[in-house]
Amino acid sequence: SISITKIEDELDKNNFVEKSQVYTMVGNKLFVNVKQKEPVARVITNDSIFYLDKNSNFMSLSKLKSSNVPIIFGFNEYSDLKYLTEISLLIKKDEFLNKNISQIFIKDDQKIDLKMRGNNTIIEFGNNNRLKNKIQNLKAFYNRAISKNEIDKYKKINLQFENQVVVVKK
Repeated sequence: SISITKIEDELDKNNFVEKSQVYTMVGNKLFVNVKQKEPVARVITNDSIFYLDKNSNFMSLSKLKSSNVPIIFGFNEYSDLKYLTEISLLIKKDEFLNKNISQIFIKDDQKIDLKMRGNNTIIEFGNNNRLKNKIQNLKAFYNRAISKNEIDKYKKINLQFENQVVVVKK
């Protein structure tokens, strides 16, 4: 006499649950499968801190565990959640980006900058176009700069122009 639908509905109300599935099998055994939300970025605003998950939804911070994800600054009601989720997922899934990108800055014009981990180099990424090309250009430039031991010489790396990387030295 248990309502499986009510159990699922209650579980799905939990901020950390993406989707639950409750069912019974032979012998009246109750099974519960819970899929946890997957944070891809931590958003810090003037008055709150929360995670952005892989489905562009917000979730609270956990008191038990902290996720190693990029931090987003400058978020407001005009911010493009799909773009932020897409770039955050790219960072999370790409070994190079995950290792080297620590922060995402949303500028007033809603373009984004990325900050490299371990130094103060800013990557001017811009808007949501040619993402794969921009990442490919960044990796090529980074590998060249590392091989020449010059990566710390750059203040900004601009990827907004097609087929070129524009840099500003410190």
